[in-house]
Amino acid sequence: MTKHAVAARYVFDGEILHDNAAVIINGSRITAVVPRADVPLALPVRDLPEGVWLVSGFIDIQVNGGGDVLFNDAPTPETIRKIVAAHRASARQPAADTHQRPHRQDESGARRSRRAPRR
Repeated sequence: MTKHAVAARYVFDGEILHDNAAVIINGSRITAVVPRADVPLALPVRDLPEGVWLVSGFIDIQVNGGGDVLFNDAPTPETIRKIVAAHRASARQPAADTHQRPHRQDESGARRSRRAPRR
């Protein structure tokens, strides 16, 4: 399928939210975002299911860490830059880890959080 369109109720191009729109694709390149009604009749169209948004790029909506750093350990701009560099997505949302980690007792009897292994 060389030239085709993908249509959705909402298309977000990174700046504008388009209502009832389609993305025109030629080969591996997006050539236009148009209202769904303006898609040429001869062009094959894949309509996405109701409620699905079509967005540009890959957006990772939950990133806890990357690049050998965890956002919980160092919630700083430098940490975010390292995470962004490690994930190669077009957008990211740093997220704090909210689940409780198991505890262990050290030699003094004090409870310590166990760190999850870093990936």
